[in-house]
Amino acid sequence: MTEGLLLTFVSAAAGLGLAQLLLSVVRPIASNFVPRMDEVGIGPRSIAYAVMVALLTTVLLTLVATSPARGRSLWHALGTGRSSATRGRRRLQRSIVVGEVALAVFVLIASTLVVRTLVTVLTQPMGFDSRGVLTFRMEPPWRVNLQAPLDSLFPALMRDRDRAVEGYDAVLRQLATLPGVRAAGAVNRMPLTGSWWTTGVRLAEQLGSDDGERVSTYTRPITPGYLDAMGTRVLRGRGVERTDVTGGEQVVVVDAEFARREWGAADPLGRELLFDGPPNHAPPRAKVVGIVESIHMDQLDAELRPTIYVPFSQAIEGHYLDWGMDVVVRGASTGKEAEIRRIVRGVFPDAVVFQVATMDHVVRLSTANRRFQLLVLAFFGALALVLTTIGVGGTLLLSVRERRRELAVHVALGARPGQLWWRVQRDGVLLAGAGALLGVAGAVAGAGLFSSLAYGVSVRDPLSLAAGPVLVLIAAFLAAAVPATRAVRVSPIAVFRDS
Repeated sequence: MTEGLLLTFVSAAAGLGLAQLLLSVVRPIASNFVPRMDEVGIGPRSIAYAVMVALLTTVLLTLVATSPARGRSLWHALGTGRSSATRGRRRLQRSIVVGEVALAVFVLIASTLVVRTLVTVLTQPMGFDSRGVLTFRMEPPWRVNLQAPLDSLFPALMRDRDRAVEGYDAVLRQLATLPGVRAAGAVNRMPLTGSWWTTGVRLAEQLGSDDGERVSTYTRPITPGYLDAMGTRVLRGRGVERTDVTGGEQVVVVDAEFARREWGAADPLGRELLFDGPPNHAPPRAKVVGIVESIHMDQLDAELRPTIYVPFSQAIEGHYLDWGMDVVVRGASTGKEAEIRRIVRGVFPDAVVFQVATMDHVVRLSTANRRFQLLVLAFFGALALVLTTIGVGGTLLLSVRERRRELAVHVALGARPGQLWWRVQRDGVLLAGAGALLGVAGAVAGAGLFSSLAYGVSVRDPLSLAAGPVLVLIAAFLAAAVPATRAVRVSPIAVFRDS
């Protein structure tokens, strides 16, 4: 018990030190999406937890280590019981190693699943080209008077919209003249930034039928030039143009996901949508004039949601209290931030400009959670692999030392070095193989635990299930090299002389 306490408390102290070191690495990475990450640290609870684990480990290992001696006589322990006790200890050691291997395989399968998911997320079509795109958010310096009567609220909102349309048009025209800028546009909310603003719409051709149900869809008011600035392709028809003005024909552009869900293989161009309108107003109608690529509005690993785009000059909703927009500039760099602010304040002197970032940065933030999962699982997978290597190598080294006389007899009878080397290697591979089978079986049985880790990949993905066992078998083969080499070097003369 005393030896166990010494070992486990030293290990617990080392673990706390390692945790502090890892926190300094993880904190800046996870602070983007883990709330209050800067407050995470090693405190009294962490220390108490480590002490409890150390005590519990000591008790369990002491009980396991002393179990062969309980109930045995002195004569049995010193004499005939030695070989059976040794065999029991070997079985216990091997069982622990098999358990280590199984856990290592389980963690490595989860790590591979996250890697496969991350590759799938990053290689899927995003619906836009993030290269060379600078984004920022701006808000005009006004707010809707919520204390005004309801009848006057909507007209006031429309007047503010018209003011915003003129202002944004002036800002975007000036941004387009900056050196290197190829396109500029604005949208009420950038892709990959969350499920912001949905609208209820109905298909006009289904009015009066049982199928005329209200459809909830993301709504994105955009300015002319936004689709070009984002690099989003128009698949059919056209996008939003400067001819789509206030008081003109109401138009709407739908994405491929909306078209697929609502019309299937039918042609949606020329059809009409009915929007949820303000109180005491007829539901606005808009004609579908184009279909564009689908974009993930929430995150790259979230399900595609149907989205519609309406001209900013015709928008009746899509904002809270003001007409703030995300501006997208293709060809601009972060070095032009001061010039951008100057242009914005030249049109809106009191406007707020914030969230300046490249679109590549927005994409990285969208996958930050997956990258963090990969970092954590990769660390624990590597740690489990190291422990597996130590466990297999240590067990085989102890086995070789205990079987020196047996090995010496084999050598004296003419066994070749290669035979002894492969015999030890076989033991290591068998240990790792047994643990790998258990680990794979556990991963298959507990596939539901991986559901939050997988996207676009089956939780029982064959490649992920095979990667863990292969890595473990390679590690076991390398770990067995040292014990196998010692077995080859056993000298019958030295062994028999010492005995």
